[in-house]
Amino acid sequence: MPITPPFETDSGGSTLGLSGIQYWEDVEAGYSEAADMEGNTTATRTLYCTWADRKEFRRAMLGWSQIGFGGGGTLVLRRALPQPHPDMLKMYCTKCDLIRGAGVPQYQHDSGLIAYYAATTPAGNLGGRPDGKAYFRVEYTMLPFDVKKDTEIAGDETLRYIDRSETFSVESITLPGKCFQFATFTIPNLPRTIPEGLPKLVFGGQYMMKWMQIPSENNRLPIGLRRNIKKCTNHLNLTAFEGYDIGTLLCFAPQIERKRNITGIDVFDITYLFGVKEKEDFTIADQVGGWNTVYRRDLPTGPGYDRVEAVADTDRSIYLYADFAALFNLNET
Repeated sequence: MPITPPFETDSGGSTLGLSGIQYWEDVEAGYSEAADMEGNTTATRTLYCTWADRKEFRRAMLGWSQIGFGGGGTLVLRRALPQPHPDMLKMYCTKCDLIRGAGVPQYQHDSGLIAYYAATTPAGNLGGRPDGKAYFRVEYTMLPFDVKKDTEIAGDETLRYIDRSETFSVESITLPGKCFQFATFTIPNLPRTIPEGLPKLVFGGQYMMKWMQIPSENNRLPIGLRRNIKKCTNHLNLTAFEGYDIGTLLCFAPQIERKRNITGIDVFDITYLFGVKEKEDFTIADQVGGWNTVYRRDLPTGPGYDRVEAVADTDRSIYLYADFAALFNLNET
């Protein structure tokens, strides 16, 4: 028995987003939810549509990504979002399984598959548009990233489809002993100098951003994005990025995983890895700290961390800088 969900309603059931696919919910099949203490939540419904609409229904439920074109021939990332749960926030369709057909089955010679026609269809009309029903088990789960429309991000792809995580660690470094001295100096002829290096543990870690479902261009990453990745790898953040100060993130080579989406397009999940080296204690006031700083003893205020620069070119240092926003742009910047 069909019912009308509380969104995009009309007299004959519901329509699915811009695709206009009409569908219904099977009440007799029941509805279920599951949750645990770790925050894993799922919900399951049984929905059905006309057999001829089943492929488009599945695509519209799961969503997809593709490359579009903006002004001047620039590439634009277009996303059709997965369908949200009717009344549970941040729950989206992540699985859509065809479980059965209903109606009069007929073998289709062109496809080699069975199609279903409405039971009331006269036998002489079989072979036209299959108007039987396709039943789907639809599962909703919470996604590890924000889901936003193209019109909601103003071109900033860091606002959606990114799973963020971080790990913390400590690293042992050696400070030059000549930067320190022994505190006890009352004993005659006892040297205060420290000839060997001194160990120091510094806080660090890794920051990770997994950018999901990036469409391919000619079965490869878009060329502009590939060039941006090359420009940023082994570089430091030129500006404050994701809450980290200038020069404290070092971009490593990303991990790239190829998949194929519901429309048959190759897509990529890109995991960007950044080494974190935040500002240390005793860094001089006008420096930002991070990967381009070294400990020295001859500062007027006492030993501390100072930025190093190349003798022949003071704009260069151990690591160069790049704008990490380019990592989320399909066009070369």
